[in-house]
Formats: sequence, structure tokens, C-alpha cells
Amino acid sequence: MAAFNQPASLPLDVVELVLAEVASDNDMATLKNCSLASSVLLPMCRKYIFSKVELDSTVDHSGACQVRQFKRLLDHDPSIANYIRALDYTGVCDSKPAPPVLKHLRRVTSFTFGFRSSGYNLGGTQEWKTIPSALKNSLATFIRYNKLTTLHLFRIQSVPAALFNCFPHLRKLVLYCVTISNISLYGKFFKAKKAPKLVSLFIKNSNVGPLIKLPAKGVQMSEPMLDLTSLEKFECGVDEDPTVMNIVRPILKVAESLRCLALSGSHPDIDFLGVFSSDINHRSLETLKTVRLHPMIETQEEDPYLNLTAELEQIAGKNVVEDIVLCISIETDRRCTTDASRWNQLDRVLSQGGGFPFLQSVEIKVIVYHWSREVADFQSRLEEIRVSCFPWLRGNKDVEFSFEVAIEDV
Repeated sequence: MAAFNQPASLPLDVVELVLAEVASDNDMATLKNCSLASSVLLPMCRKYIFSKVELDSTVDHSGACQVRQFKRLLDHDPSIANYIRALDYTGVCDSKPAPPVLKHLRRVTSFTFGFRSSGYNLGGTQEWKTIPSALKNSLATFIRYNKLTTLHLFRIQSVPAALFNCFPHLRKLVLYCVTISNISLYGKFFKAKKAPKLVSLFIKNSNVGPLIKLPAKGVQMSEPMLDLTSLEKFECGVDEDPTVMNIVRPILKVAESLRCLALSGSHPDIDFLGVFSSDINHRSLETLKTVRLHPMIETQEEDPYLNLTAELEQIAGKNVVEDIVLCISIETDRRCTTDASRWNQLDRVLSQGGGFPFLQSVEIKVIVYHWSREVADFQSRLEEIRVSCFPWLRGNKDVEFSFEVAIEDV
């Protein structure tokens, strides 16, 4: 009977599973309460509480700064640094450097680094050469002693291309509002023996020409900054950049195991005609499962598919495409074509016998952004397109098809 008078206890591995479930729900409040309940639970909870840390070097009206506060926390208990796996660090353009905290971390695998303007203008960018030297030195030490597999850079201009030689373990790269330059990389940065082998690349409103070059005919390509041969996911978004296809084309040529291709932009910046089928690596035709396209249409003359259908026709019978997703945005108070023959071309191409034997789903969403015009008649014509222009897709039981029209106010 004495045994029944003892307080109940759970094995620590069961407690660990419970805490992992709480962490998966991102319930930080519960984790913090559990960390205060017992000295045994404290390190178990800290592993999740500090697994991802977001720091902003902004100084608020009271003089407080997240970076300074976190530096004091690390000074008080350096062991906290061992729990951090993902770090988001946002600097403020043209401000005084915050206390160096990056050099104290050793186990980070995912790193987000960039800048924003102070005050009300949040669209500014920071020139690499004007980043305070103390922050650059801390950054160099941080990069050297952490095996970073994911890197997200945002709002930085003239980043030295040589910086990417410092990430031998990098697998996922995100560049948003970043320009790459061929300027020298000064400071304590070290060069790895080989280029990072990416599996995922996302580029948005960035000029990355020096990173990705298409060699001249008959000229052997020099050692690349990025190894893109094993790239599985490539996403690129652009606003008014006529050179973007000069980035897309060489990536399609070298990627040998592409599984997802996603492009967004407007004509003529994004135009598949004569590009996709001729440039995509023949090995990627055996792996490419998903094609996502987000055209932004401004005139009635533009092809709503940005000439994708002509290129799909070229790869008919020699592809493994499973999913096609089209999200077509109509600019404010503009119109796109409602010519049935232009919308029907997708249905016609996909219906070719044996052309797309693995196709599972086609999703089309048309978003009409409007300010003042009456859009009821235009919406009605788009709804008619859904009914009349996709007979094969609507009648194919093996392919899940959806066509949605959304009207959104600006």
C-alpha cells in the first residue's frame, strides 16, 4: 500500500515527448511555465524556447534594444547559446552598431540577416560597404563557426559574390531585395574549398547576375559560386526586371533534379516562349513534378499563361509533371483577354494523348484587383471561361481541376 502513497511521476522520455508536442504548436507560454516548474524541466524547455531567436537592433523610445538585452542574457548564462538553431537578425540602416552577439553562437543552422529603415520608411536597403566593421567581423566569426544550411538575406545592396564561398554546408538560399556585386570581400571571412550545393533557391526582386552566369558558346564555365546541379526547388519573383530570364535560363540548364519550378512576374519580364523547353536540363524533365506560375496581367494583349502552354506542348510525352498551379493577377482596374481561344490553349495542350500521363491536378485562380470600376460583367465573362474553355480538364476524373475567380478591393 505504501507504493500508492508515492507521488506519480512520468518517465523523462515521455515528458520530452509532451514538451515536443507543445513546441510543435508553438505554445511558448506553456513552455515558459513548465521551465519554471522544475529544475529538471528547465533545460528540456530551454531547448525549444531558444531554438529560434529573433533579434532586432532597433532602439525603442525607452532606450531598450533586443540585441543588447540578449547580450546581457548570454553574459549571465552563456549555455543558452547552445540551444539556438535558427537566428533572425534585423539591423537598422545607417544606425550605430548593436553589441556583437553573433560571435557567441556555435550551433546555428538557419540564419536570416538583413536590414530595414528606421522611422516610417520600411523599404530602405543597406549598402554592404557601409555595414559597421564590428558587425562584419562578428558576422565573419559567426559564419565560420556555424554549419549554416539555410540562409536568408534581405534588403542588402552590393553583397560581394565571394561571400557565398563561405557557406560550404548551405542547402537553402533565399534572396529578397538583394544585389550581388563582384567587389572584393574584405575582413575575417574565410573561403571554403568548394561551392555550396543548393537544393532550394528563392530569388525575389534581386539582381544576382554575378552568382549565376551563362557561359559563352564554346567557353568552359569557370568554377561557380553556387553548385546548382542538385537544385530541387527554384522560385523566382520579379517586378520590372528585363534581365530576369538571363538568370532563369542558366539555372534551368544546370539543374539536373528539379522538382518544383515557380515563377512570378509580368510580360515581357517573364516570358516562357522559346525558353522553357529548350533550356531545361533533360534530366530535370524526369523529375519536375510541380510548375507554379503567378502572372501579373496589365493589358488585354498579354497571354494569361505567359506563353507557358507553347512550351508545355514541346515537352508533351517526355515529362512527369503532376501539378500545375496558375495564380493570375489582374492589375487595378485593368482587363485581361477573355478570348476563349487563348484560354482554351491550356486544355488543348494537356489533353494530348499521352502528353502528360502523370498529371494529377490543375489549379487556376484569377484575382481581379479593382478600385472603382464595375467588375460584375468582367467577372461573369471569366466565369464563362471556366465553363467553356476547359472541357477536357472538367471531364477528366483522373485530374483534379479547379478554376476560381476572386474580386478584391485595393
